Amino acid sequence: MMSRLIPRIGFGWTVRIIAFIVLFSFTIASVTIKTRRPPKPLPPLSKILAFRAFTDTRFTLICLGGWFTVFSAFNPFFYVGLYGAVANGGPSKLTPYYLSILCATAILGRILPGYIADRIGRFNVVAFFTALSGVLILALWYPSTAEPCPILSLSRHSMGSHLGHSSPLLPYPPFKK
Repeated sequence: MMSRLIPRIGFGWTVRIIAFIVLFSFTIASVTIKTRRPPKPLPPLSKILAFRAFTDTRFTLICLGGWFTVFSAFNPFFYVGLYGAVANGGPSKLTPYYLSILCATAILGRILPGYIADRIGRFNVVAFFTALSGVLILALWYPSTAEPCPILSLSRHSMGSHLGHSSPLLPYPPFKK
């Protein structure tokens, strides 16, 4: 949408139009949403954040590893448009849609790891899909100069499985009672 609106009405009005669309959508959502339960008062910050959990070396290492993995995993999302333009020898009609293709091909990868984790364990799934995602990005996606779509699809299935499972399968610190 932005790639079509910017040449017609300029960057400023394009951003304003997108902001109005988001405002309209959020307004509809805010008006139509209902709470299931009555709201509770927010507990003090000392009960919400359990910094004592970081005294456990294993927990600290899994948090650092998860942070570095997610930090590196989002790298392709920022460069997919540039990659499409370079791989095709310049911008094509498909280049603006690479990010949408990347997200759509990750749907299966976001659903499947949860089912697999129930059977073989969450850390096994996290380790396998993180390694697979890293290998596919570094071995297929970055050095490739071929047509981007098949390579994007293959690496995004793995990437979706990494990003889709990283939040629910990684452990959280124990909450104080």
